[in-house]
Amino acid sequence: MAKTILVVEDETDVLRINVRMLTRRGYTVYTAENCSQAYERLENPTPDLLILDIMLPDMDGFTIC
Repeated sequence: MAKTILVVEDETDVLRINVRMLTRRGYTVYTAENCSQAYERLENPTPDLLILDIMLPDMDGFTIC
């Protein structure tokens, strides 16, 4: 089973590049563009890894950590 990664990034180009790179390496990638979406996506399934931008539009990434 592929490992899952949640990428939280508000810049569309950066998010797209990261998703493409990780998917090509065999990971299942979920995305969020802000902390509110990230909290929802952390519920089910729980990702194996979280890649988190610190400066997000609705709160900072440290809050999620």
